[in-house]
Amino acid sequence: MKNLIEKINSTFIKRTEDILLQKEVWRELSSFFRPDIKSYRHMRPSTLIAEETGDLGLAVLWIVQTGLIRPIISDLVLSSAGDSGLISLVTEIRDDSICALAHSEKNEAPVLITPENKGFSLTGIKKFVTAGVNADCILITCRNPEDEKISRIVFFDKSMIEPELMQDLNLNIMKSVNHTSIKFNKKFLTNDKIPAIDPTDIRRTVKKWGIIERAMIIEAYISYLSYFNRIRETMGLELIEKNRLDQLLATQKRSTDLQIEEALYKDRISTENISITELLQIISSFKDHVNELSEILNDSDRIKFKDIFLFDSLK
Repeated sequence: MKNLIEKINSTFIKRTEDILLQKEVWRELSSFFRPDIKSYRHMRPSTLIAEETGDLGLAVLWIVQTGLIRPIISDLVLSSAGDSGLISLVTEIRDDSICALAHSEKNEAPVLITPENKGFSLTGIKKFVTAGVNADCILITCRNPEDEKISRIVFFDKSMIEPELMQDLNLNIMKSVNHTSIKFNKKFLTNDKIPAIDPTDIRRTVKKWGIIERAMIIEAYISYLSYFNRIRETMGLELIEKNRLDQLLATQKRSTDLQIEEALYKDRISTENISITELLQIISSFKDHVNELSEILNDSDRIKFKDIFLFDSLK
């Protein structure tokens, strides 16, 4: 564990620009903490990573792989009535594979799937894809032109998406992981890439595991704030809202535990997380010290500290 933490810290700045190194560190992380949500129902490595290293981008990547993508794939396989093409794609996914979900989209440009000769075509924009450039496979949610909600899901392996379709978002946050948008302009697909899954099942599983992803990210973010309190402590500075922060983290951990249990074993999930209003008040307290910390942090922590604006950037 110590060697992994040292690797995460020592490579951080280089990983903000080196895509291949991002993937290398993910492989080491996934070999140490296998991305299986059933193994971490009461203690998340993402929380540990955020608190020990301040690398929120890497923590979120682990969350996306463990609490979102793989559970969605598992649920869809169960709903696909033995679709051989889907099963073939899924069997190629290893623990160290990076999978991406392209789901969020612009209201004015939803991704539509249209029948073509011997297949379908995709048109539209997916606006935020975590680790898109590094993804070994990408799940694309889409809808028929006549539908108001997503009704199809497409499985791409990396070779199917030309590099020019992806655009780096150049975010100022979570710099240790690449984030892209994807623009489709009548991208042709063969029928075997579109499993026959009931639209209701697609929407249900994407929504369910999206709830889990959100709970885990909130938990990791609070731990990330604790990282900077520890930095302040080493510098002899006054800690910021430590008691409230500890209480919120304990509350969120209990809530995340419950939501994961419900997602795995029940039909309905509690969506109750900590008070976002209270969290935003604590975030505001940290923001008041941005200039103070920016002047004394090392280069690595200065970049990490920009993640304090996570909720502003993702509005």
